[in-house]
Amino acid sequence: MKNRIFTKVDRNVRDRLAPLPQTNPGEPNNQVARQLRLRDLAFESSPLARIVVNHNGILSLASQKAKTQLGLISSDIGRALQELEIYYRPAELRPLIEQAYVERRTVTLNGVERRFPDGEVQYLDVQVVPIVEDNNTQLGAAVTYFDVTHVVRLQEELQRVSQELETSSEELQSTNEE
Repeated sequence: MKNRIFTKVDRNVRDRLAPLPQTNPGEPNNQVARQLRLRDLAFESSPLARIVVNHNGILSLASQKAKTQLGLISSDIGRALQELEIYYRPAELRPLIEQAYVERRTVTLNGVERRFPDGEVQYLDVQVVPIVEDNNTQLGAAVTYFDVTHVVRLQEELQRVSQELETSSEELQSTNEE
């Protein structure tokens, strides 16, 4: 036993099944691999910026939209979330994830402002959903970023137009009184 070298085994089912030999389409191994691939591609192609963090705080999955919108790259998968900028910006994820774990419910932070170097501002709603197995074992959390910039801009425009309408109404009333 002294001279044996042990390596860490990846517990991810997808990674363990990837080296399985390709068999006939009707065989169970190929169907499982295809189902896993279908699930992965469906997640990747989601129109939402979504990441999944395992219970150890490791970034396990990131949709293509998340990679594009949040500046992630494929090599970030498998890294500790606290090593990545998205852990701290646009919103600090640690307290949100902890709250979702403790309360075992979805936690949402609305209207998070994200500023870009060119001065552009983006508004995001950040939603953290705990991922729990049937036996109440916490597997991780899914974090979804909803871009609500257009909603915020519409609200600002509505407020501006309402203010103008109020001013015009006051001016009209003043003119009628004269």
